Order: sequence, then C-alpha cells, then structure tokens
Amino acid sequence: MKKFVVGVSAWLDPGCTVHAQTLLRTLTVAIDWSPGVSNLSFVYGNDEATATTAAEVAHRFTAEGVDAVIGPFGSGALMGAVEAYEAAGIPVIAPAATIDLPRRYSNLFRICPNDRLLAAEVARRVRERGFERVAVLSDDSIHYRGLRDRIHALLESTAADDGGEPGVDAIIYTGRLKPSNEWLKTERASGMMLPVIMTDDAAAADLLDGVDDPGDLEVVGFPTAHQIPGAAVMAARYQRHYRSPPPIYFLEVLAAIEAVAQARRSSRPLAQSLSSGTFLTVFGPTRFVDGERVSATLALWAPGPDGRLQSRSVIEPAGP
Repeated sequence: MKKFVVGVSAWLDPGCTVHAQTLLRTLTVAIDWSPGVSNLSFVYGNDEATATTAAEVAHRFTAEGVDAVIGPFGSGALMGAVEAYEAAGIPVIAPAATIDLPRRYSNLFRICPNDRLLAAEVARRVRERGFERVAVLSDDSIHYRGLRDRIHALLESTAADDGGEPGVDAIIYTGRLKPSNEWLKTERASGMMLPVIMTDDAAAADLLDGVDDPGDLEVVGFPTAHQIPGAAVMAARYQRHYRSPPPIYFLEVLAAIEAVAQARRSSRPLAQSLSSGTFLTVFGPTRFVDGERVSATLALWAPGPDGRLQSRSVIEPAGP
C-alpha cells in the first residue's frame, strides 16, 4: 500500500524564526501520540517564508507526488504557492497564514483565524477602549499592509496614517514578529507612550525583547494551549518532553496534522473529506466552511506582572 505523504512547507531554520522549533517539536509530539499520525510520511520544504521559494517548494512537492501539504506558514509564502497546489489537486492545510486571498481556493483549508476576524477584533478593541483617533501602521510586507488597510477601512474617520498626527490617542501596528519588536523598541525608547495594539505574529514572548517599558500594549493573536480545554493532554506531553510549555502555533500545527490523519481514512478524495467532515482535534470537533475553520478562536495578549507578554483571555468569533 502506498504511503500517504504529507509535505511540510515552512521556514525551517530556528535561527531565523522562533516558530521553526515549535513546528518541528509539534510534529514529533503528534507522531508519537496522535492516532494515525505515525502512519503518515513527512517530507520537508524550507520555503523561507517568501512567495518565490514557497512556489519552488510547491513545484518540488508536486513532482514528488505528495498527497497533502501542511503550510505554508507565512501569508506571503501561501500567496506564492497556493495556485500551484490547486493546479496539482493537492489539499493545503494552513495552520498560521491569516491572509485574505483574492479568491476562494477549493483545496485550501485554514486552521487559524483569518485577517477579516483579526481586523474586526482590532476595530472592536478601539471602540471598546474609546479611542477617538488611531494611527494605523504596518511593516513593509504585502500581507501586513493589506491587514493595515482592512483595519483602516473598518475604522473610517477614526483612522490616521501617522502616529505623530495631532489628536492621535493610540497606535495600531500590524507586522511580523521581528519588525514588530524593532518598531516597539524604537518607539518606546524615543518616549512614545501612547497605547499600542498589535496583531497575530506579535503575540510571542520575543516581542518584548529589549523593550524596557512596554507601556499600554495589547496584541490580538491566537490562544495558548492552556486556554483550550481539549489541548490539556497533548500540551502536558509537550511540556514533559521539552520541559517548557507549548508555544504559540502549537495548537494550529497539531490540529492541522490531526485533521489530515483523520480525513485520509475516508474513501473520498482528501479535499472532499476535509470539506464535509468533522474531525476531533485539540480544538475539539473541527470542521471547515468555505475552507475556514468554524469558530476559529482569537485571544487578547498583554504584558503580565512579570513583564512578559501573556495571553489574557480567549475571544470567540461569531463565525468562520
């Protein structure tokens, strides 16, 4: 019987991204403990989180005949590869890429919340906190410029383009983890102490590296394993094995692997099974509508008493 092969497309260098270690460790935990995962064969493609390299990985995986792909993790990488996978008929399960693509891809299944949910929650936080004028900024990536523009549109007259504009009482910054850290470090060191709201990739302890005083800071990101009741057993196994709690993206990676392992047992093609089935993952019963995981969860992060960034509360979106 032909082995079921899963391609893993991600930036696999732990020296370049803290998430590479999380991915590889979660795969190990899943292979050891999740039912059916040990029967899968994994191949790896280092896509360097870029569209060009992710497309090269997609062509290689297609030539090798992989049955499914977990990843790409970066939104820019997903943009560069998804059409190649669709043309080859290879289902793609995206654990962490939040980007809103220009059209629906029938082979794409997203585990994490999307940018529409992120933008809506950021706008809700602005209204809830009573900010009257908010600067909306981003790093230089195509993805986060798009998220910035979506938030700007939701806030309408409340939004400004410059943090130094008179009357601005808070700043929203959307960006990858490293640029977010650099921006926050520079701004706080310069004496800018306005409230700041950040998004998804910034929800990591490394955000505060070198930041002496984070000030009033919130991050709308993903929940941690201890906040999801169904993740307790696998999180404990991760902690015992690696002597540290599972980091962000552990849940999304594990759920992607579990969904593939269960969907491939169906007699139907994998994409059809993923589209219509319900799978028991760390998030509980998991299903997809139009490629989006139903009831994908967000979380609100803020600095804790020890100065480290912590996930404070889970946010339950209204729909996919």
